[in-house]
This record gives sequence, C-alpha cells and structure tokens, in this order.
Amino acid sequence: MTALGWITGGLRRPFVSRQVREPRRAAKMKARPQLETLETIELLSAACPVISGHVFLDENTNPTLTNNGILDPGEKRFPNAQVELLDATGKLVATATTDQNGFYAFTGVSNSAPQTPVTVTQTLTIGDVNNNQVLTNFNQPLSPNLQLFNPSLGTLTSVNVTADVSFKSVFTYTNTSTKSPAIFTAAIVPKNAANPDGTTYTLSGIPGATITGTPSGSTPPGGIVVPAADPNVPPVPFQFPVQVTDHRVANITDPATLAQYTASPSQSTLTGTMAAVAKATSSASDGNKASAVMTSASSVVTVTFTYVPTLPCLTAGKYTVVQTPEVSSVIDGKESQNGVVLPPNGSPPGVGTPQSIPVTLVNADSPNNDFAKLVPTPLCPVVGGLVRFGVHHQQTQLVLSFIGTVDPTQANTPGNYSVVTPQGQRIPIVSATFDATTNSVTLVPARRLNAHYHFTLSVKLPCNNGTEITVPFGGKATLGGFTNEAHNHFFKFVNGHAIRVN
Repeated sequence: MTALGWITGGLRRPFVSRQVREPRRAAKMKARPQLETLETIELLSAACPVISGHVFLDENTNPTLTNNGILDPGEKRFPNAQVELLDATGKLVATATTDQNGFYAFTGVSNSAPQTPVTVTQTLTIGDVNNNQVLTNFNQPLSPNLQLFNPSLGTLTSVNVTADVSFKSVFTYTNTSTKSPAIFTAAIVPKNAANPDGTTYTLSGIPGATITGTPSGSTPPGGIVVPAADPNVPPVPFQFPVQVTDHRVANITDPATLAQYTASPSQSTLTGTMAAVAKATSSASDGNKASAVMTSASSVVTVTFTYVPTLPCLTAGKYTVVQTPEVSSVIDGKESQNGVVLPPNGSPPGVGTPQSIPVTLVNADSPNNDFAKLVPTPLCPVVGGLVRFGVHHQQTQLVLSFIGTVDPTQANTPGNYSVVTPQGQRIPIVSATFDATTNSVTLVPARRLNAHYHFTLSVKLPCNNGTEITVPFGGKATLGGFTNEAHNHFFKFVNGHAIRVN
C-alpha cells in the first residue's frame, strides 16, 4: 500500500489544557508521495459477437400459428432450459441456461468451469502519523479518486472497503524543578456526550460504505515520571507519543450498489472524503512543568473489486447450437433461425437426436436461433371390432368398440362417422352414443342397411389428431343379432347361427 498525503490551510488547533502550550508549526508539509493505482483500462469499443435465441412452446391461440416453428406473441417460453454450443469439430465449448423469458446467449468461450473470481485492489491513504503530514483537524477528498470497475473485464460480484485510521499525539514534557520529579499523563479523548468535540472520523462518498469511528487511547496507568532537573544542566525535554488506531470494514454485494462502482462512458472515477477531528489532553503533578502537544492523523482506505472475468470472444467459424437435455413434458418441434424455419435435420420431431441449429459466425451477432417445443398428442385408440344389429325392416345399429383412450366428445359426434356403400355413396350417421363402461359407440345410419350387403364404415378416431380409418363390415360375419318383432325375442348370432337370448 502507498501513502496518499495532503494538507489544507485553516486547520483547527488541537485542544490544549491549561498547563500545556502548543509549539509553533514551523515545518512545512512534505511533498505528496507517488501513487500506485489501478492501471487505466479503456472500455471496449466493440462487444463480442453473440449467438442467442429462445426455447418456447410452439402453440398459439391462432391455429394457423401453432407448430409453425416461429416464436409468435403470446407463446410460452421455457426458463432453465439448457443449451450447448459445439464447434466445427463437435467439441463442447460452452453451455447456457435460458432465463425467465426463455432466452439464452453465448457471448464467449469457457476455458475452465467454474471460472475463478479475480480481485483488483486500490489503496488510498491520507497522511503519515510518523511524519506529521496531516495535522488534525481536516476534511479532505481522498486522493487519487477511486477508479471505477471496468465492465469489459467481467461481472463485478462484490466490493470490500476497509479503513484503517491512526491518530498520533506527541507530547513534549519539561520538568524545570531541580528538587522534585514531575508526573505527566496524556490522552486522546474519544467523542461522547461529555466531549462532543472529541476524536472522531468519517469516511463518506463511497457507495454503501459510510464508515465512522471514535478511537481513544492514553498513557499506561501511573503516568510518566520525569526526574528533577540537574541544577548545572539546562532542563531536558522528554517526548512521549500516544497513538490509537481503528479498523472498519464494509463488504458490498447488493447489485444496485455494485452498479455505482461500475464505470460508464460518462463516469470512470469516484471521489470519497475523509474528515477527522482530534482532541488531545495533558496534565501533570509535582515539579515545575512545561508541556506541548502535536497531533497528526493518517488513514489507509483499501478498496477491493472481486469479479468473474468475461469469457473470451467467440471467433469466426462454424458452430452448432444444441438444445439438450430435453425440456420435460414436451417433445421437439421445429427449429428456426432469425425468423426462417429450418428443414428437418435428422430424426422426426420428438424422437432420437436432440434439436440442433447450425450457425456460421462472421463478425456480426447471430440472433433468434429458436427451438420450438410441442405438447405430445395422446395416442389415438384403435378399433376393437364392429357388430351390426337389425335385419329386414328393423333399424340398423352399428356398435363400434375401441381399445385405448377415447375422447367422449368426439366419440359422440355423428359427423365423425359415415357408411360407404359398394357403389361409393355415403350414408350419414344420424346418432352416435358413447358408452364409457364398454368403451364403445352405438351408431344409427340415416337408413336401414341390407344384412346381406357389404359396406365400409369411415371413422375419424375420437382423439386429438382425428386420424381417419375405414372398417369393412357386412354379411353374417359381422351380424351381432336381431329382434323377432312378432314374438319380441332377441336372437344373437354366433358363428352365423341365430341363438335365442330371451
């Protein structure tokens, strides 16, 4: 640490007791010493090129915008999704995690993980108590100004400010008595209710680090004994120093306060101020006494910046951005680059290799490398079988059974079914009734169907994607039974033979 020294005119005289006289301050102050400060670092004129984008759910309230591969307004973003950056050889060079807006960015290449924090320290001092450079009292700005943190170096994580303050009073005692010794006492008086003008200091102008102290000290108990003077020799002055110190620390991690320590194009330094007042007292008993006192002060203020260095810039070349591991509860959709949907690059969406986007970096940013996600569609049910009831003049009923999960709303929609005749004509379904206990739907065609003819039932499966299939039926093979209207008996068909049930 080096000394920062200065003095100003019009200093208040220290308190001197009734029996204490203050010598003339004839010596001029010494020149200020040279300073060791943080090297001036110019702000970067150009930022690193950035590869960035989003991870989002490609489902919009507008059906035409759903699964279009483009991040549209209102679509959900995924936070905490991990994205990797690979170089042209496939080597992993960096990872990123999306923020609350689903946004990620690669601004540099990681050399090691995790990065080791770096510290830069500046030391500012006031005076030197051993050379009486600053005689209390004073109120002066710190010199030199505190150089603010250069954000191009990295991310500032904390600032530590320490203040070590010293007060030193040099008492000069002379005993002119040739018969008896004199006993002297001395002290630096702290500021309190009884002594409102006592010793105190304040460091201000440093964000988040207003430091105030009230140091105090005195001679050892019993005082200082100055022997009687030799009558044949002039009295010899006796000097005794009293020095007190105070140590205060402030550690700053609050982001708002750290921002005040960060340089900008309009501000690169900060001016702090140290003010101090000292009150020294002296007393003596016995002998013939004469005394004088001179009080000086010094302060060492140390400011340490701790920061995580900025990653080296990405160099020009070819990269691949990969979204992995997968976001839970969704499947991969399409990828797009700056608003242009990319062609499929391998496995079908949601299957196999992770989503990836090729990037060629020159000197400009590569934004909007976006990864779309989709909510997986539940598997559609399959047809378990079809049975026809009703012969001759009886109303035809078709009972279609399913294996798998059925959407009841779609199952109960007659428009999702139709009967196709051998001639290709379509017979609409006028009624569809779903029975959850049997997982089947009973369909009533718009007209009776001849039991001897063969037909095809067109079915739009009752699920989200509504896949359309065809189910052939007709003849005795699919006849389930009929009712004998004359006797009100129901006959069930088994292997082409009618069996009376009731």
